[in-house]
Amino acid sequence: LDSGLDPVQFVMIMHEIFAEEDVDNDGRLDCQEFCRMFQNPKVLDALSTLDISLNIDLQVWLAVFSDMDRDNLGSVDFQQVVQGFMKLRGCKSSFHTVLFQQDVQERLGQLTAAVAAMAAAPQSLEPSAKLLKAVEEAAARGARRATTATLEATARA
Repeated sequence: LDSGLDPVQFVMIMHEIFAEEDVDNDGRLDCQEFCRMFQNPKVLDALSTLDISLNIDLQVWLAVFSDMDRDNLGSVDFQQVVQGFMKLRGCKSSFHTVLFQQDVQERLGQLTAAVAAMAAAPQSLEPSAKLLKAVEEAAARGARRATTATLEATARA
């Protein structure tokens, strides 16, 4: 950290803030508790020392929260918050990275769900009985033609 606040100090400050904001004392911050953190001057100071832009609207903070909530519980623990903020240190463009990562994760989730749905309905992956019959008939016709051609060639010889 370039600005004088070392990682240990940042973690200590964030631990204190996390405990203050964790109103229900469950060891996690729900979205409302998380967003309320940004009204705390200590949070703003700590984030500014990490060179995290504070001119970010609520929508982006909600995306950051969603990115931190890797286990999709609708809340984040202390470690997730610290790791999330550490990813954002340095420049405003980090927010774009977070938003991009979130979008990729959503798309991956959609693909995973689609594959799971296909696996749950294996009949959609198997050829239909009608298709199998048509293939068998075509193969039989081909075999009959080959046999007929062989018999005709033998008869001519």
